[in-house]
This record gives sequence, structure tokens and C-alpha cells, in this order.
Amino acid sequence: MKSIFHHLLIAGIICTISLLSCKKEKTHLPERELPESLEKQAAGYRSLLTSPQQGWFMLYQPNDSIEAIAIQIKFIDDNTISVLAGWRNYHEESGALSYSFDGEYTLQIVFPENSVFGEITNELNGFNKFKIYLQDNGDFHLKRADGFDGKTIVLTQLNQENQLTLNHQIQLILDEIAYEEEMERLSTEAKEKLTAFISADPGYYFNNLMLENVGASFDHIDTANRKVTFSWRPNGATKQQQTFSYRIIPGGLLLQPSLVSGTYVIDTLQFGTFEDHKLQIISAGNAGQGHLGWMHTPPFEYQTAWTGPSETYTTADYFVRKEELPRFFGYTLDAVDLYYSEMLQPHLETLRSYFISQGFKADELLRLQFYNNNHGSSFPDTHERRNQLQVFTRNAAGTNVWLVFYNDVEKVSANHVRLQSFGTANTAGAPHVEKVFEFMNTIFTEEGVTVVPAGRSGTGSTATQIIRLVSRKDSRYWVQLVVSNFTPSIYFD
Repeated sequence: MKSIFHHLLIAGIICTISLLSCKKEKTHLPERELPESLEKQAAGYRSLLTSPQQGWFMLYQPNDSIEAIAIQIKFIDDNTISVLAGWRNYHEESGALSYSFDGEYTLQIVFPENSVFGEITNELNGFNKFKIYLQDNGDFHLKRADGFDGKTIVLTQLNQENQLTLNHQIQLILDEIAYEEEMERLSTEAKEKLTAFISADPGYYFNNLMLENVGASFDHIDTANRKVTFSWRPNGATKQQQTFSYRIIPGGLLLQPSLVSGTYVIDTLQFGTFEDHKLQIISAGNAGQGHLGWMHTPPFEYQTAWTGPSETYTTADYFVRKEELPRFFGYTLDAVDLYYSEMLQPHLETLRSYFISQGFKADELLRLQFYNNNHGSSFPDTHERRNQLQVFTRNAAGTNVWLVFYNDVEKVSANHVRLQSFGTANTAGAPHVEKVFEFMNTIFTEEGVTVVPAGRSGTGSTATQIIRLVSRKDSRYWVQLVVSNFTPSIYFD
């Protein structure tokens, strides 16, 4: 038992000694002493090197791929130096850096690794240890101590010419830093503007890239994957749609690949100010200036009719049907959210409430029906009567009735029409002219509407065209119409 205790005690002592030895501080060996002759030489060199207050200057080119680096060194009496160099991250003076002398047969000077010499050694295939030779003119010649090359570096007292060389390199660095900071600022600013544009959603119908020479629809942006989709019609050809990668650059966006529309190439979008839900575009390749943002009118003319009439037949032609038979007949149905924009719906409900107050069962049925170039036994072929808005509802007895209000319809351009009331109606509609045209004037203003193709009512052969009449004054107001098959089978999308 005593023997076991004795062994445990010895083991404990050994373990304690081992732990104590682990905590013992590392011993730093002093610098190797120089031979006496070199020590005297080093002392003399120190005295010479610390004499000029302005310090010393060298041009060090560690490899042929870079220009020589201008370096100013001030030697201090306490075996330290301060260094200022024409190299980035070392272009501000750093002091209290230790240097030393070394060598066995030839004196060598060793510059600290925590200075520009460390960067030169580790990154530029240079060295921080040099054989040093005093010259008759008071300069020193330095040569790499490892003998890698036979280049001589002249260490000379700093003068005005050398100072200018150093200042020039430092100024280039400062300019580069200032440029990068400005580019970073512009990139951040561009990102903030793009974010503001994406976040802005005033409810306008059209989101466009409108330039002096190119108009495109801004269809979608995926900020997570940095993708953006545009649609456009080059020179009136078939609409094209393409998704581009994008990258934030100083001042705007870089598109990859470039958007090409005819002879116009948009490789970048440079941003100006962001206001009124639009981002100013100050340059866009060779496509000119403009805006990116929410607007009340479309960026290009819609595709002309695919079937039926001539190739030049537009949505405005389709709606007006000027001197064409059969007539245009388009109508709303009962799904309010589908057929009336959110901004128009309160005005519809005001109209509905009015008709209910007049004894109509507008809570059961209230639809709008547009008839253009509509004439025959019931309507004479006169300018004042051939275009009508008919309010389709039920009277107090539950019988369907059509209240007819007469309009002037005019084609302004390919997709632009102007519809304005004559202020007249048939006998049944006459008592309600004021209220109906109060509703109509919400969307049918002097600016007119855009006739927007909005798909079809189905996928079969009898599917009909759907259009939307979108206010060009305020595109938050629109009404959707199903076009009757009585109008010829003309399709725009």
C-alpha cells in the first residue's frame, strides 16, 4: 500500500512539473552579435544614417512588372526607422519600426517586415535584407543579401527632386482611393435608387423604360438572382421579350447581354434623379436619355391584328370600327374586381347606388356595354347616334333594360382613342344623363384612353378578344371588356 502511495506521489510531482514547464514563457534569443570589424562599421553607418533630418530615399523595383517604388526612410537614434512609400497601404508614414544590421563577412542592413519591405518580400518577389556599401559621394549602395539579382539600389539623402517623385506616387494612390470611394458611393447610390424604384408602386398601369430611341416594358425584376425582363418592339416588328442578368455599377446598371433593338444597343443604364415614381436615365448606350418607371401610357404600339384585317390594323381601329361592319360590341360582366380597376370601383358603386335609389335592381345586375358604329333599324347611321354606352340593368319589375347614352369616338393614334359624351340619351336614359356621364368622365377624359389587348376569354376556337380601356390621364382607372363574336374574329394576342 505504501509503495502504491509512493508511486502516485511521484507521478503527481512529475505532472506538476510538466504543467509548470508548459506555462513557462518562451525565451527570445538576442540578435547574433556582429564580428568586431562589422560592429564598428555598423556604428559608423548608424551615425551617418541618422544625421540628415529629412531622411533617405530609394527607388526599389523588386521585379520588372511594376514601376520602381519610391521609399523615404528616416533613421532614429534608438535603432528605429519611420517609413513612407509610394505603395498602397504604406503611403502614410509609419514610425517606431525596428531595423538591424547583420552579416558575417559583409555588413547587411535588415529592414522590418512590418513595413513596406515586408510587402515587397512576401508579395512582389523582393527582399528586406541588403548588403550595404558606403560610397565616396555619401550615398549607400544596397544589394540583395540573398544574391538573387545583381541590381544596385541607391540609398541617397532625400532632396527636392526625390520628394517630388515620392509625392507623385502617393498622389496617384490617393487619387485611386478617392476614385474607388466615389465609385462605391455611386454604386451605393445606384442601388438605393433602384430599390426606391422597385419599392414604388403607385398603381399606374404601365412600367416602362422610355428612351429617346427605344421604348420597352419593364416586365419583371428578380433581385435575388439579379435578373430583369424587358419587352419591346424594334421598328414595329413582332414584340420581343428577354431576360437579362444585371449588375450594379457606379451610377447605374450593367445589362448582360446588352438589349438590342434595331441599331440601338443598351449595355448600361446610368441613373439620374428619382422622382414622381420614375428614375431618370441620363444615358443608355446609344439609345438616348429618358426614364425608367411608372407611367400612364404604353412604351410602344401594340402588335397589330394577327388575323382578319390588314397587317396595319390596330386596337384603336378595332374599337372605333369607323365605317366598318359589323359593329364593335364589348361588355363588362359581373365580377367587379376583374372588370373594373380598384380606383374605378368606388365610382361604379356610386352609380349602382344611384340606380337603386331610382327604383332599378342594380344590385342584381349592372353592366356596361359599348357599341361603336352601331346602326340599323333601332339606331340611325348618324354621327350623333352610332356610338353608344349602354347601361344594362333591371327595372323594378325585374325586366332587363338598356339605358343608351350617345358618345363621340375618335381614333387619335394606333392604340389611342378619345371617347366623349354628346350629353344625349334615349328616352329611358335621358333622366340619368348627368349621373352616367359623371361616372364616364372619371375614365373618359380629354386625354383619351389606351386600347390595351388583354388576352382572350378562353383557349377554344370561339374564345373572344379581351381589351382594357386604360385612362391616359390616370392609368389607375380602367375598364375591361369582352368583345362579342358579332365583331369579326380579330385577335391581337
